[in-house]
Amino acid sequence: MQYIFHLGVHQTATPYVQDTLTHNLEALRAQGVFYVNAEMPKAVLRHRRVVYRLSHPEKPTPEIEALVDTNHSVADAARAAGAKKVLFSNDYGLGPAMHEALAMGLDDPAFYPRAHTCFRHIVRGFPLRKSRILVYSRNPETYLTSLYSEAIRLGLTNLDIDGFCCSVAFDSVDFDGLRERLSSLHSDLRITIRAYERIRLGAETYMRTLLRDLGVQAHSFVFSPAPPEDTLDAAQIEALRHIAMGSETKRPALVKQLREQVTSHLPNPSNRLALPDWVRDRLRAREQNEIAHFVTMAANSL
Repeated sequence: MQYIFHLGVHQTATPYVQDTLTHNLEALRAQGVFYVNAEMPKAVLRHRRVVYRLSHPEKPTPEIEALVDTNHSVADAARAAGAKKVLFSNDYGLGPAMHEALAMGLDDPAFYPRAHTCFRHIVRGFPLRKSRILVYSRNPETYLTSLYSEAIRLGLTNLDIDGFCCSVAFDSVDFDGLRERLSSLHSDLRITIRAYERIRLGAETYMRTLLRDLGVQAHSFVFSPAPPEDTLDAAQIEALRHIAMGSETKRPALVKQLREQVTSHLPNPSNRLALPDWVRDRLRAREQNEIAHFVTMAANSL
């Protein structure tokens, strides 16, 4: 059997992917795919709990064998179902995103710094030589604004975007580096990283790309529109920050109602949330340095 791990980088429509796969469970079964999220949801929950304990500074570190029995049960169930592929979709498989780590109280949260350790626990008991990882990448600028927007939406921080960028290691967003760290686990481990921005071409296009990566035929799948959840605009951010400042009020029902009123409106594209200039300058300088390094390496190889 082959084991496929869709490790949902935050803000890459992972809930939409999971809902679509669940709604097309019979189509997956017919093509020999054992979708663990739908078939054995408690196993995915156990994976998430182990990763959470690995990531939280106040939780005891789980043993490396913590998920072996769970994973053996998944493999046994998949074999009994006659499956050829086992598919996990885990929105926490790489650890918490920077905004969540900030809310946990970690200093200077970076871009999945323990991804290697988290995945090593998740895959324990499965053969790495038969395993694949599927990750969707983001443009660093849109990724950061999405993380900040989500942090404000969930009430995880009340910082402005400048303060947020000062509080996280934003220049550590590096998908090539993430690939290298995960690749070090096993020489035969296959890793596919694709650009999430394909979602802009439509939710169905996004799902068809994922299905091709899974080796699944899409002809019998039913696709539904992705629910709108764009990055909040600047006015919505300020409104939610203002509401959060009064969150100690004795009228929590009113605070909840105000928050729902703000988040229920679609963002205004003419008032978009933007990173501070100094952050964009640093990201672009890093990108230029990476391009220059690549050109130098290519020239030296000739």
